[in-house]
Amino acid sequence: MRFSPRGQDRITTKARVSTLDGCKDKVVVSAAQKEVGLTDHIQELQGGKLAAVEKLGVERGSDPHVSSDCRVLYLRLVEANPELVNEIVLFDPATGSTKSVAKGTTLASAAWGPNGEILLLKREPAGPVLVIMKPDGSQTTIKPEHPDVGNPQWGRGGWIATGIAEPQQRPTGTFFVNPITGARAVLNGWLPLAWSPDGRQLLVSEATKGTTLAVVELPDLTKTRNVGVSEVGTVWDAVWLPA
Repeated sequence: MRFSPRGQDRITTKARVSTLDGCKDKVVVSAAQKEVGLTDHIQELQGGKLAAVEKLGVERGSDPHVSSDCRVLYLRLVEANPELVNEIVLFDPATGSTKSVAKGTTLASAAWGPNGEILLLKREPAGPVLVIMKPDGSQTTIKPEHPDVGNPQWGRGGWIATGIAEPQQRPTGTFFVNPITGARAVLNGWLPLAWSPDGRQLLVSEATKGTTLAVVELPDLTKTRNVGVSEVGTVWDAVWLPA
């Protein structure tokens, strides 16, 4: 999708792409197609086609989040018996190395912070918790105080956005929190997709059908401005690439 001039181009036709993210010269996706056994694998878009990520290969995993310097966080299942255990993996394309960031039965997702932090989403029995892992090794936690949250996004403007939902129900809105000031806000009826590269605007989709797209802009995170309608159905995820 392009904003100026406005336009939409379909790239993949034979793969189920579930999530994606990117940096200045790389778009990384979680996709399933016949060539990888129809299960989610971390792949890269190259020339409009799905390909192995250089130095990583086609790795089983999902929910990639890419930093501004193109390091990749992704989620993978490491155990299924007697209960599901997820792991967040960090891949560094500069060295080709991978390392485990976190592992656990309540681990659900991860995202990059604006200054090298890693944001973890855990679905604990008492409710969802956001954990901020700082580069110096210290950690802080945030309780969203909503029954369920998902798809965390942390913009360069300092705000974290997550979808919110009742238990076992479709998401209905977006929860915002600033971990520095503690300020919070809720945007009802719209779901978070991707922050702009400068972190000033958040692309959102209308919660019912997911085809109408809009942006919210700092400092007013409760006001939307429509930017278009998807021509290819529901928009599940997005990456806002630099111009």
